[in-house]
Amino acid sequence: MKLQTIFVVDDSDTNLTMAADALEQQYKVITIPSAAKMFSLLGKITPSLILLDVEMPGMDGFEALKRLKANHDYADIPVIFLTGLNDNSSEAKGIELGAVDFISKPFSRTVLLNRLKTHLNLDGLIRERTEQLRQRTEQLFLLHNNIVFTLADLVESRDANTGGHIERTTAYLKILADAMLQHGVYIEKIREVAEGALDEGMFIVEARMAPGNIVEIIVDGDGPVGIDNCVALSKVVDGAFDREVEDFELTVSSAGVGQPLKVLRQYKKLIGHPVEVLLANGTKIVAELRAVGDEGITLAWEEQVAVEGKKRKEKVERVEKYPLSEVKWTKEWLDFK
Repeated sequence: MKLQTIFVVDDSDTNLTMAADALEQQYKVITIPSAAKMFSLLGKITPSLILLDVEMPGMDGFEALKRLKANHDYADIPVIFLTGLNDNSSEAKGIELGAVDFISKPFSRTVLLNRLKTHLNLDGLIRERTEQLRQRTEQLFLLHNNIVFTLADLVESRDANTGGHIERTTAYLKILADAMLQHGVYIEKIREVAEGALDEGMFIVEARMAPGNIVEIIVDGDGPVGIDNCVALSKVVDGAFDREVEDFELTVSSAGVGQPLKVLRQYKKLIGHPVEVLLANGTKIVAELRAVGDEGITLAWEEQVAVEGKKRKEKVERVEKYPLSEVKWTKEWLDFK
């Protein structure tokens, strides 16, 4: 099996030796004493990942990262900073420039190996899914363009006065096709693309195309969904679309706490938990969600009822089933008392 190549860039011979000793059994390690020499070597070898020191004479790590991200050939190489700096501002600057992680010096072999494995696996997964999704979305854009030119041909054939104006007609119809895209004609295909990129346990709550070619994807999961999950999904979906063909703005976010549930899988993860339900008739109920299905939801709650022969009311459990057609919205109930 061919080993992945790792660049270790540091002006300290001690750090270069330590990193090489830690990694050489699992990776092909190339140690480099300066950022300038790294760029000279990049013309010959493309590494799978770069470990880059922040504080170096001449070109420091921040400047080197800026140049890497500005070059189309190197921009996708994951970069992890090796640093003795412990201030938050330096870390924030590195992340803003495009670093995927920070490792503090002196580093341990275990930490170094685990961080590399995590980011190499993630980068490999993103590249693999991006290629798969790019191929799948080609059909979407071929369909988009075929509609434009087919409609233009029809107009030309039906009206002799439009002969020779196919390009102008195409431009008009592209506006029409874009409007169709914005209003959800192709949203199922976009949703399919996003679903193919989801991490295990995650699911799509909503995918929509807003005016201005703004793609909005909201995700949830059977477990917690963090910002890392959203960033990874955004990268894959963004890479699956050809901006030369259709420019767009993409936002990926997790379903907010306290927001109305939109899909049955969100309901199912809350079975056994309290929810707040607003019925179509305006009645609001706080109850335990007992069951959910295509036909409706089952709620259970306690209420005080008068019992014949007793002065005090007693608590009894009430269980009711409501068709989804009668439910205006359902939210997870958060009791801050």
